[in-house]
Amino acid sequence: LSVDEEDVTMTTDQPGGGGGSSNGDNS
Repeated sequence: LSVDEEDVTMTTDQPGGGGGSSNGDNS
């Protein structure tokens, strides 16, 4: 759940960032 939530938040927060997983790690 933690990963999923982060994925969604990261993707929504950073439009055009790419992937939630990748963005989350980067962020």
